Amino acid sequence: MASISLSKFQLVLQKAITLNASDIHLGANNFVYLRRKNELKIDKTYFFSNSDIINVLGQILSECQRDLLKRQKALDCAYAYADRRFRLNVFQAGGKFNLAVRLINKNILNINSLITADVLKRQLQGNKGLILICGATGTGKSTTLASMLEYINRSGTKHIITLEDPIEYIFTNNKSLIQQREYNEDFSDFAQAVKMALRQDPDILMIGEIRDTPTMQATLAAAETGHLVLGTLHAGSAVEALSRMESFFPSNDQNSILTQIAQSLNCIIVQKLLPTLQNELVCCMEILLATSSVRNIIRQGQNQQLVSQMQLNRQKGMQTMQDGINYLLERGIIDKTVIK
Repeated sequence: MASISLSKFQLVLQKAITLNASDIHLGANNFVYLRRKNELKIDKTYFFSNSDIINVLGQILSECQRDLLKRQKALDCAYAYADRRFRLNVFQAGGKFNLAVRLINKNILNINSLITADVLKRQLQGNKGLILICGATGTGKSTTLASMLEYINRSGTKHIITLEDPIEYIFTNNKSLIQQREYNEDFSDFAQAVKMALRQDPDILMIGEIRDTPTMQATLAAAETGHLVLGTLHAGSAVEALSRMESFFPSNDQNSILTQIAQSLNCIIVQKLLPTLQNELVCCMEILLATSSVRNIIRQGQNQQLVSQMQLNRQKGMQTMQDGINYLLERGIIDKTVIK
């Protein structure tokens, strides 16, 4: 019975690959749902009972992962099948296990395929400071991060350490040495892992997601010490990203925190995916670069002035999200009817 459930699960994965779906949803005692081009549709070909899902989890999870799931009632992990990788989030609803599965692109995106490639390359060549990739869930933050790291891997000899939950893209050393570490497998605390990484002679750190105050503190400290640090944060704009960074810390520490953020920042990139006229998806970005004027505004806590900085410094590569949208509209890549 267990092997039958796993085979059915793998058939769903194969169908998602064939259809180029982005996400799969498996609920106990329910049919499968697939998301393609941002549209969620039911697929009544496959039905998973609660026992099916339990059997699948029993075969694809390690003993450590099963123990974590039992304690926490939720788990992030990765699974490989048919030469593809999948990010799984397992969670309980109504006392039963459910799976949200994200398909990871087979190949790491070439940075040159991004419209803002020249700006991103320039910021990476700075070799220091914090680069934040922001946006909602499902906007391709991990894909952009991977493309940036692969650019470094192919263009320079660097020691790169990644801290991920879970590991999504698998890198192969080219010119650089890349060591990928996974939460709950290779380390148990992000903040501590960042501190330990600084003793491992890194040039570049990648932190999958900054979720709490200790991790943010360790991230800023690493960026201040002259390392290039890349990470993700859930925020809908550059201004919101800075507000989120500040919110990790007590209000009575704001002056020192604002100074630390200003000193350590390299750039903030906020992205969203928009449907093209060819019914594909294109990445649209807002870009804030940490110029001297931007740093001064951050120190003073006048974040709303950063919008005008992006508008005034387009020649340097900055842009608001609306600038990015206008660029796509003017070149006939997207239609104004898709803008929400």
